[in-house]
Amino acid sequence: MPSEREPLLSRANNLLTSHDTPTASEDSLWVTARGHVVAASGELLGTTLFLFYAFATHLMAVTQAHEKKHSNHDGLASQTIVFISLGYGFSLLVNAWIFYRVCGGLFNPAVSQS
Repeated sequence: MPSEREPLLSRANNLLTSHDTPTASEDSLWVTARGHVVAASGELLGTTLFLFYAFATHLMAVTQAHEKKHSNHDGLASQTIVFISLGYGFSLLVNAWIFYRVCGGLFNPAVSQS
């Protein structure tokens, strides 16, 4: 029986917290699940941004390509193909640098879609 000098508020807090504290396994399960959700959402957002910036660079390069000399079988100049390749590379580089702490910078569209 608590003494009369103990404040009423602290007795109420003891009653509320004594039965509602999660066990260590429940707490670790919540932390693990939360970590998986954060990593999955980070990978989804990172993959989406990677593909968005890469496709935007690709479309910009193709629509602004005027030269047809020194072209391959598709009709694009070598400069355009190099620009498209650099666009994909820099898009992946920037997104991996932004999201490496969240999901490790693993951006594979095939894995993210499944």
